[in-house]
Amino acid sequence: MTELRKDLAKALGVSAATVTRDATAGMPTDSLETARDWREQHRRPRATPGAAAPASTQAARSADQLDYRAARTLRESNEAALSGLRLAEQRGDLVRVADVRASLARRAAAFREGLLAIPARLAAVLAAETEVAVVHAELDREIRATLTHLVDAV
Repeated sequence: MTELRKDLAKALGVSAATVTRDATAGMPTDSLETARDWREQHRRPRATPGAAAPASTQAARSADQLDYRAARTLRESNEAALSGLRLAEQRGDLVRVADVRASLARRAAAFREGLLAIPARLAAVLAAETEVAVVHAELDREIRATLTHLVDAV
């Protein structure tokens, strides 16, 4: 390291390694003024204990606090909405879509099985019957009985 860089580090109040790192990043090392200007534009000042933060830092903190407050308000609002949904579900005013779909699937399967069982129950009775009115009456009675059974099962 040149003697100029050592002097520059001492004048800037930083270590020689910091000057080397900053020079590698593009800091001019030909004069103290250009090095200071470069550091002001490219390096954030370190906060000293007890010193007030710059106005830009305070504004950023204020914006972060507002963002935090907005996020927290949104979270609280969402949690309140979820709590309301859970309460409605516990009261029975609200049901889950998956539960409704499962119930409908079970009912549709029972309806299908009930209707498909009619031919097996009536085949022997209707095979021997020659009168249309009797066949119609037997089919009507069996279909109605199956539907009544399915409705009562609900």
